Formats: sequence, structure tokens, C-alpha cells
Amino acid sequence: MFTKINFSALIILVLSFLVLSCSKSDNPASDDNTQSGAGTMSCKIDGVAWSASIPGSPIPSAYAYFSNQALVIIGTQMKGTDLIVITFQLTNVQGAGEYDLGAGVQNGIRMATVTYTNNSTSSQESYGTDLNTQEPEGEINITKLDLTNKIVSGTFYFKATSDAKPGVVKNVTEGKFDVKLQ
Repeated sequence: MFTKINFSALIILVLSFLVLSCSKSDNPASDDNTQSGAGTMSCKIDGVAWSASIPGSPIPSAYAYFSNQALVIIGTQMKGTDLIVITFQLTNVQGAGEYDLGAGVQNGIRMATVTYTNNSTSSQESYGTDLNTQEPEGEINITKLDLTNKIVSGTFYFKATSDAKPGVVKNVTEGKFDVKLQ
């Protein structure tokens, strides 16, 4: 009887070890950072987890447009009447690679923004990379730009400010996206 219990415990221990050793946290290629056009975007905003999600909508919660070397990536999170939208607007995109965010003016457009909208009160706050700085305020690293299969994937981080609320800074960190080009 003692031998059967020890043998069963040994099998459970071995199986547990195998399951844990194959977990996604040990596989840096997985970590939910796919390159398949899954329609996902996530990050932390001031340390709070955020992910694109529009419950019950046929519209993807994260997607992109690419035309004439201009890339726009949009992710939307909807919770009740509240929306949080993250947008990137890049020009002169040549393919996969690292692109600085907020370095200089790009035709008067903030390169990365976080917009908060409360539809029940019709209020909106927008934070974006600084139009007047010559220093990068973040980075987007495009790891895949596949025009044939219409997929763009990568990682990002940036610092965003508001003209309406001087001194308030939104820190967007640990960002990743894997979206279809529309």
C-alpha cells in the first residue's frame, strides 16, 4: 500500500513538473504576443492593466490602416459608457523596426494618444506625445509588417501629456499589439 501511494505521488509530481515547465511564462515566444493578426492590443496605463475590448461588437477592438508609408493603429476598450482609445499615427514607415514617438512635429499630429470618453456625461480627455519636443517620448517597435497577409504586430511604450491639464502625465508601458490591416 505504501508503495502504491508513493508511486502515485511520484507520477503526480512528474506530471506537475512537465505541465509547469511547458507553461507560457517560460516560453518568451508565446507570452500572448502573437504575430497572427489576432486583433489584440494591451498595455499598462499608469500601472493599471488595459486591453482593447468592445463586448458584443462586430467591429474589431484593435486594428490598423497602412497607406503610402503611413500607419495608424487603434485599440478601443469599452466598459459601460466609458471608452479608452489608444491611437498611433506614424509616417514614413518602411517596415519592421523601431520608431520614436513624439520626436518633433509630424504635421501637427500627436504620434501617440490616449483618449478617455464618458458617453453618459459627454466628457472627453486626451493625452498625447508632446508636439514641441525634439526628444523621443516613447517608442513603437514593429516586429512584423506583413502587407500580403495584412498583419502588423509589435510592442510600445510612451509618455503622454494634456494641454488642458498641464503637469499631468500618463505613462503607457508594457504595450503590445497584433492587429489586422484594414
